Amino acid sequence: MVQKRKTIYKTWLFLFGGGFLLGILLFGGFKELLMHDNGILGPTFLAGLQNPDIESKSFFAYILRHRIKEYIMLGVLSTTFLGMLSIYLFIVGQGMIGGMVLATVFVRYGLKGIILLMAGMFPHQLLFIPATVMMLIWSYQNCSGSFYPYPTKYMGSGYHNKKQLFVRQGVLLMWIICVVLIGCILECYVKQEVKRD
Repeated sequence: MVQKRKTIYKTWLFLFGGGFLLGILLFGGFKELLMHDNGILGPTFLAGLQNPDIESKSFFAYILRHRIKEYIMLGVLSTTFLGMLSIYLFIVGQGMIGGMVLATVFVRYGLKGIILLMAGMFPHQLLFIPATVMMLIWSYQNCSGSFYPYPTKYMGSGYHNKKQLFVRQGVLLMWIICVVLIGCILECYVKQEVKRD
């Protein structure tokens, strides 16, 4: 069981790495768009982040919608036979985005840009990244429990019927939602206060 679980995680890591490299390669094709002033960490983008007139409540609602819609998509698709495919495509897509962002920041600002990007990920990404991984696990278990009854054991789910599946998935989903909410609070309130200071 443990070995099978490691195999699944390695597959996800491989997909993310492949998507990351693809994103770096795609940067060349979209360089003008990404390097525009309105692009990633461009002057206009940075000026918007430093705007003191941003209302925290509105920003919180925006961030929450942005973060949660991906999880809703994964959750809904995990109830269909397309669940596994959606998980793999999501992982590859996140890797592509990461590759394109990293390439853009490096070309625009060099090593300082990478440091700026890493600093901008804290503290909220310390919660969003684990929440995303948990959501992938939740979606995998949800899909495999509904359409592929045996692979669920690879993730160590330990349930033997649909009732146990629903209870366990419900508890895990509530935990994921709590983590995302805390992450949004950190991004909207704590991080904004740090930037002002």
